[in-house]
Amino acid sequence: MKSKTKKVIKSLFILLLIVIMFIVSFFTSYTLSNNKIKTKEIKEDAISTESKENKFKKINGITNILLLGTDERSSNVTTRTDTMIILTIDSVNNKIKLTSLFRDALVNIPNHSKGKLNHSYAYGGVDLLEKTIEENYNLTIDKYALVNFNDFVKIIDLLGGVEVEIKEAELKDFNKHLKDIPNSSKEITSPGIKTLTGAQALSYTRIRYNSGGEQGRTERQRKVISSMANKMKHISIFKYPAILNSVIKYIDTNLSFKDILNILYTANKINFNEIETLSIPFEELSKCGKYKNYGWVFRTDLELTSEILNNYIFKDIPINLSNINKRNLIFIE
Repeated sequence: MKSKTKKVIKSLFILLLIVIMFIVSFFTSYTLSNNKIKTKEIKEDAISTESKENKFKKINGITNILLLGTDERSSNVTTRTDTMIILTIDSVNNKIKLTSLFRDALVNIPNHSKGKLNHSYAYGGVDLLEKTIEENYNLTIDKYALVNFNDFVKIIDLLGGVEVEIKEAELKDFNKHLKDIPNSSKEITSPGIKTLTGAQALSYTRIRYNSGGEQGRTERQRKVISSMANKMKHISIFKYPAILNSVIKYIDTNLSFKDILNILYTANKINFNEIETLSIPFEELSKCGKYKNYGWVFRTDLELTSEILNNYIFKDIPINLSNINKRNLIFIE
C-alpha cells in the first residue's frame, strides 16, 4: 500500500511541475523580472508525503484552467500577459488538452475598443482577460494560475539542470538570448547533448528565428518539459515537499491547494503522458500582418473559430480544417 501511495504522490508532483513548466516555458519576454508576483498563501504543512489516495477527489466533467505568464516587474507597473494557455482537464473523454492563445490575436475587449488579446490583462487584470476570452471564443474559464518566468530558472537549477540536444542552427540565437539574462551561465559553443542550467534552459525555450519559427520554439519547450519530467522520476519522493514549496509560493491563483491536488489526481487517472496541444487562432482561419493602428495582429473569423474550438474542447470532435475556404471567412475588423 505504501508503494502505491508513493507512486500516486510522485505522479501528482510531476504533474504539478509540468503544469507550471508549461506556463513559464511558453513565456517569451526578453527581460527578467526583479520581483516576485503576488501569491495566495499556502501553508507549508499542507504539503505532506503522508497524503493518501483516498484524500483526493476526481473532478467530473470538463474543467478549463487559464495558465498565464506575465512580465510584471512591480505592483505599480501595468503589464501584459505574454503567455496564455487553457489547460483542459477532460474526465469525460479521459484527455488533457493545452490550447495556446496568441497574444497578438485581434479581439473585442469588453468595455474597451478592439485590441490585442494580451492588452485586456493590462486594462483589467485577470478578470477582464477571462471575460475577453470567454466572450470572443465562447468558452468558460473555471480557474486561473499566473506565474512569473523568473521561477523557470530557479526550478531547473533546483533539479540540477535538464538535458537537451542543442543543434548547430540554434547556437547563435541561443547565446543571443542568454546574454539578456542577468547572472546567466556561459555560452555554448558547440552542438550536441548538453545539461542546461536554468538560465540556459530559459534561453533555449526562447529560440524562435532561423530555427523553425513558432513551431520550432514550441517543440523545444516540450523537450525541456519532457527532460524535467524524466528527471523528477528519479528524485526521491521525500524531496518533493521542498521542491513544491519553492515553486508554488510564486503562483498567483484562485485554486486552493485542495483544488490543485484534485485536478492533478484527475489528470493522473487520465494519463498525463498523452497531452493534446492546440494553438488559436488557426492559421487556416486567419490573416496576419499590420492592420490599421493595431500593429501586427492575427485577424480571424471569431464565430467559426469559437464553434470549432467548442466542439473540440467540450465534445472532443477532432479538428479538420482541410475544407476551409478563406473566401467565405468573416475576419474581425
